[in-house]
Amino acid sequence: MTQESIILKDISFFYGTNKILDGLNLTIKKGSIHSLIGKSGVGKSLTLKLMASLLPLNSGEILNLPKKISFAFQQSPLIPWLSVEDNLKVCSKNHGEIFQYLEAFKLDSIASLYPAQLSGGMIQKVNILRCFLGSPDLILMDEPFVHIDSIQKEDLHHFLLQLWKKNRPTILFVTHDIDEAIFLSQEISLYGKKEKKIVDQVMIGDLKGSVLELKKSAFYQQSFSHIYTHLKEEEEL
Repeated sequence: MTQESIILKDISFFYGTNKILDGLNLTIKKGSIHSLIGKSGVGKSLTLKLMASLLPLNSGEILNLPKKISFAFQQSPLIPWLSVEDNLKVCSKNHGEIFQYLEAFKLDSIASLYPAQLSGGMIQKVNILRCFLGSPDLILMDEPFVHIDSIQKEDLHHFLLQLWKKNRPTILFVTHDIDEAIFLSQEISLYGKKEKKIVDQVMIGDLKGSVLELKKSAFYQQSFSHIYTHLKEEEEL
């Protein structure tokens, strides 16, 4: 894995004559979970696509970008005619690794099941697991839990953190959910709609405990209030 932080330097991007990003700068620490928050259309998902080379940069550069990158989109459906095991084999030729993950995270009981036999939360667990196969250095996640209810979402948060702690890949996570960002991330970057770039950052660090416990802490409440205020001000622009 790369020993250096990933650096996005003076990134700009246009759709035709419409400038979406204008001089965006971002440093993502190796082995961290870093969340991106901002109003719809400010370029959060676009940032992930630029890092995955799905779109070309108009100007700027990305430094220390690792070669092994995986991507979790909002909609990452499993192949319906393949079992869970076979869906995972599409993403990895290392069958031993697949079985190790399934067993370690107590998913071996569903290995032979098909997507139609799984709950929405279980499908997302398999989707997330796919991203970790092959030990990627960087995982880009674009609102993977946006359509999941709050109870299942908390379970998925813990599942994601368990997977992340196994090898600690760098994760860049897009979300509109403030609680989700604070619970998962060590650092959160806030986009400015008018500025067309990241305008603020919130340092979180490694919080401990359940979501309910964390919400009672003064630090959690201060962080939530800071991000919420930013988003409310953005709505008024």
